[in-house]
Amino acid sequence: MKELPILFSTPMVEAILEGRKTMTRRNHGLEKVNENPDHWLCEEVNGLFEFEDSKFRDIVIVECKPYYHVNDKLWVRETFFDTKPFKEAPLFTNSNEFIFKADKDAFIGEHKWKASLFMPKDAARIWLEITKVRCERLHFISKEDAIDEGSPMLNSTNYHFVWFKNLWQTINGKDSWESNPWVFVYEFKRIEYHAKTK
Repeated sequence: MKELPILFSTPMVEAILEGRKTMTRRNHGLEKVNENPDHWLCEEVNGLFEFEDSKFRDIVIVECKPYYHVNDKLWVRETFFDTKPFKEAPLFTNSNEFIFKADKDAFIGEHKWKASLFMPKDAARIWLEITKVRCERLHFISKEDAIDEGSPMLNSTNYHFVWFKNLWQTINGKDSWESNPWVFVYEFKRIEYHAKTK
């Protein structure tokens, strides 16, 4: 079990806080097979994912290790503001140490939000635990999975698929959908957790 950071955009943090998001797809660690994603067949072996290249005469096997594993504890990096340097300002006199953009009542006046990438571990308020990991092609996503990715609860099956497609392209670029890359699918639950101290 490891403690690791994970980045989420503000809308996805909102979905986690509302209990709508319990799954995320990431392609980190799959760069090699995603150079030609159609060439590969995947099989899970002892927590690793082995890809066999079906296009070569000689069998080529590539092992891909997911970045997160079952039971890992993840601290969510989100867009935030550190009030400590501004405690003398009336706006922040009685505020919390950190303010998060995903909160509906978040207000920092004319100050600038800090990108989630720079959020320190001690600011983390959301902890997740990985419950399941699998590997599949991006287009294999089901309606149920799209909902678990945070799609709003509407009746149209096609809506959920289109919503997730737009989400993926917003994060990874417009051309990232067409190649139908392999992705790791991480299922998680929100937990109460205190980080380890060294």
